[in-house]
Amino acid sequence: MRKAITTQERSRRYFILEGITGIGQFSLTTGNFLAGFISFLGGSETLNGRIGVIHVAMGIFQIFSTLILSHGHRSRKEKVISIAIILRIFMSATYFVPYILMRLGASPTIMMAGFISCFVLAYICNGLISPIISSWMIDLSPLQIRGKYLAYREKLSLGIVAVCTIVLGRVLDYNKMLGQEFVGFLFLGAVLVIMGVLNIYALIHIEDVPTDETKKENAFLKRLCAPILDPVFSKIILMYIFWNLGLFVGAPFMAVYMVDVLNLSYTYMMTMTVVTILVRVAFTSWWGNLADKKSWFLSGSISVMLLGLTHFSWGFITPDNYKILIPLVHVTVGFAWAGAGISLFNMQFLFAKQKTRTMSVSVNSAIGGLVSIVAVFLGSYIVECVGENGMRWTFFLSGMIILLCPIYIHKVLKRLHMHIIQD
Repeated sequence: MRKAITTQERSRRYFILEGITGIGQFSLTTGNFLAGFISFLGGSETLNGRIGVIHVAMGIFQIFSTLILSHGHRSRKEKVISIAIILRIFMSATYFVPYILMRLGASPTIMMAGFISCFVLAYICNGLISPIISSWMIDLSPLQIRGKYLAYREKLSLGIVAVCTIVLGRVLDYNKMLGQEFVGFLFLGAVLVIMGVLNIYALIHIEDVPTDETKKENAFLKRLCAPILDPVFSKIILMYIFWNLGLFVGAPFMAVYMVDVLNLSYTYMMTMTVVTILVRVAFTSWWGNLADKKSWFLSGSISVMLLGLTHFSWGFITPDNYKILIPLVHVTVGFAWAGAGISLFNMQFLFAKQKTRTMSVSVNSAIGGLVSIVAVFLGSYIVECVGENGMRWTFFLSGMIILLCPIYIHKVLKRLHMHIIQD
C-alpha cells in the first residue's frame, strides 16, 4: 500500500520544479551565454566582466525583503508570487528586447542598454525575493533530511539544465555558422519564457507557511543592523566577505577568457559546462550525506578549498594547453561546487536566529553583493593595467583569497558552533 504524500512533501516536490526552472533561467542568462551575447553586441572584456557580476551585485536589494514581508496584509506566498511574475517577465525578455530595438533601427549602444536594463531589473526582483524563498524552503525541510533534500533538488535541477545547456549551445553554433547568431539567442529567449511560466506554476502549488517575521514592528534600521551587531552571525558575514571577494575578482572573467582569448565554440564551452554539471550532479548527494553524517563545516571546508585551488589553476591555462587543462578544471570545479553550493547555502542558516532569519540572510547577501562589485572592479583594473595576461592574474588572486575561507570555517565557525551547542 502506497504511503500518502503529505502537504509538506508535495510542496518540497514543487520546490524542485521551482529549482529546475529558476536555475535554468539563471544558467541561460549568465556565464558563457551572457559572455557570448555581450561580445556579440560589441561589449569590451571589462564591460563583459562587470555585467557578469550584476546578478550577484543586485543582492544588495535583499535587505528590503523583510520590508516586503512586514508591509501589507497579504501572505508571504502571495507577495513572492507577485514579484516572481515581474522577475520572470524581465528575465524572459532579456534577449528579445535588444532584437526589437535592432528592428526599430537602434544603435548597438541602445541595444546594449536595453539588454542591461532588463538584466538589472530581473535580478533586482530576484534579490527582493531570494531570501524569502530560501527561508520558505527551509521551513518546509526538517533539519534531519535537509542535506539529502537540498542535494537531491540541486542534482535534479542541474541534470535537466545540463541537457538544455548543451542543446542550446549547439543551436547557437548552428545559427552562428549560418550568420544568424541573433536567431540562436531568440531561441534561448523562448526557452526562458517556458521556464518562467513553469516557475510561477510551481510557486502557486507550494504550501504557505506562516512566519513571525511577517509581523515585525521594530524599526527597519534596527533590524538591518541586528545581524551585523550580532556577535555570532557577524562571523558568518565576515566569512562571506572573503568568499565573495575571492570568487568575483576572477570568476566573471572565466567565460570572457574562453570567448575572447581562447576563442572557443559555444558547443565546446557548453560541453564543458555539462561536464561540470554532470560531475556536480554525481557528487552532490555524496556531499549532502557527508554533511548529514559529519557536519556542514567539514563538507564546506574541503569543497571550498578545492574550489580555491581550481580558480588558481585557471591562471595556467593558455591557448597552447587549454585542451588538457580546460576539461580538468571543469571536472574539478564540478566536484567542488557540488559541496560548496549546498554547504555555503545551509551554513548561514545554522547561525541565524529564527526570528531574524530572513533579515540575517538578506544582510549577508547584500554585503556580499557590495563586495562582489568591489571585486569585479578590482579584477577589471587588473585586466586593464596588466594587459593581455591580466585575466590570468585575476584567477591567481581569486584562488588565493578563496583559500582563506576553509581556514576560517575550520578555525572560527566550527569552534563557534561547538561553543553554541555546549551553551
